[in-house]
Amino acid sequence: SPPIACCHQGTAIQGTAAVAVAHKTVMFGGRQPVISAEELSSTAAPPTVSSFPAYIRDGSVGSIPDTMGAVGPNHLMIAINGKMIIQTRQGVVVGSQDSGVFWSAVGTNVDAFDPRVTYDPYENRWVVSSAARAGGDSAAPSLLLGVSETSDPTASWHLYRMDADPTHTAWADMPRLAFNSRWIVLQANMEPLNPPYTEANRSHLFVINKTNVYAGGVGTYTYISVPADQFQSYDIVPAITYSPTAPNMYALALRPNERGSWVDYPPVVRIYEIAGNLGSETITFRTNAVASVTWAPGRGEASAPQLGTSTRIIVREKTLETAIFRNASLWTVHNVYPDVTNSVTGLQWWQISTNGAVLQFGRLYDATNHYGFPGLAVNARNDVLIGYSRFSATQYVSANYAFRAAEDPPNTLRSDTVLKAGEAPFTWNTTDPVRWGDYSHTSVDPLNDVDFWTIQQYAATPDAFTSELRYGLWWGRIVPPENWPRFTSIQKNTDQLALSFTSSVGNSYSLERTMNLLPTNWQVIANNITGNGSGIQVVLTNASPGFYRLRILP
Repeated sequence: SPPIACCHQGTAIQGTAAVAVAHKTVMFGGRQPVISAEELSSTAAPPTVSSFPAYIRDGSVGSIPDTMGAVGPNHLMIAINGKMIIQTRQGVVVGSQDSGVFWSAVGTNVDAFDPRVTYDPYENRWVVSSAARAGGDSAAPSLLLGVSETSDPTASWHLYRMDADPTHTAWADMPRLAFNSRWIVLQANMEPLNPPYTEANRSHLFVINKTNVYAGGVGTYTYISVPADQFQSYDIVPAITYSPTAPNMYALALRPNERGSWVDYPPVVRIYEIAGNLGSETITFRTNAVASVTWAPGRGEASAPQLGTSTRIIVREKTLETAIFRNASLWTVHNVYPDVTNSVTGLQWWQISTNGAVLQFGRLYDATNHYGFPGLAVNARNDVLIGYSRFSATQYVSANYAFRAAEDPPNTLRSDTVLKAGEAPFTWNTTDPVRWGDYSHTSVDPLNDVDFWTIQQYAATPDAFTSELRYGLWWGRIVPPENWPRFTSIQKNTDQLALSFTSSVGNSYSLERTMNLLPTNWQVIANNITGNGSGIQVVLTNASPGFYRLRILP
């Protein structure tokens, strides 16, 4: 296993700025507070408990974002083309840095693109990756890897760089990132660069010794070149593995993209397995998961309309961007054009057993809206959240999400829900149709392994000074209904009201008066209470009868 060039960089993300924070307020009425029927609807997605800006294009980033962000115990980390940003979990920016500066310890003028970021909850580390060209030199394609020394992304990092193609006949595009108990795995699609194009149209995988790089070692990896074949070699997506002990890693690939025939093969997801001792890992095709329905041959991409302009936005029938192994199942999501009579794109999600049985298969699709660039997460209970962008002629491009609880009817999602409404038309120079991005990301909160965070892109208000049309990124935190507080007892005497309720790990609660109560009639004895699922009591003095409100704070 060859070593990876390594360099240690201290305090990689620097700088501070303020970001406004919005809170979700849930109303409870009367002397006997209850959760409203609307909030408990089995068809509605749960509301956000936190919803605030992640980033609005400020002119320092020249390209589309490739929306990527993840949550840790104390921070949010955003990685987009050209920039790395660190926020608190309340949305306050505590660090911002150009990507070239972040990666500068592994080479000068590093042109990094297609970033990924994830948080490893078992080792409490941040992991980031990118494809790169050295000083813009496409003849020296690289893959970059960064691992934080601790759970604090503003502290020191171990940074690595590896040759993406030893033959230098291809360059690396669209790298994916995953981890399990033993490895960090990077995969990249290899594009033609120099004759004889030996490695073009292949997948390159780098199976990296996780223990070694987490310790800041020299870095060792196993390099695997997956040859093109008659079925699939591109877009083999390693699965982020939510198991502290699983020794192997699965990988998924959708049926052929535009490089192969969509007509010759059924609608399937191909299942691979990466296995072997450290330093001698291999990848093996295991089986196919075959969908119960078919859909039209792929069109590669279509263009979606938007309000306020004739400029359309490219929504590609992408291959897989997300693969997750959790609770003995594989999960994934992708774009699809299910109706041969139109070019309206929907989302299609799968739950698959490792032997290829399709356990669930569902769609988000209608003839009016285009849905694109999905990111999927699965929590410890098998609840699912999918974040995505929504496009139509009657709205500016919005950031949306859909939820399913583990106990919901099989193959279903709850209603499409707006996370952040678009604010203006989006155009990019004179291109028509215009590119929007390649992917987005949704993740599970490591504090309780139940709550979800998603970062999604929307069309933002033009710059007030330059009138430049901009995109924005927006965070949403969604607490599944089983983690909502439940009132267990209410006691009232002449001057006190005691409310006992259950809490969820990582969520804190405050009680505040409503408009019809004077401050002299309301005094909170306990506030900002956190808990781990046990009963918690709040006592209020001088509490007159009336309406009381519980506000859930992030």
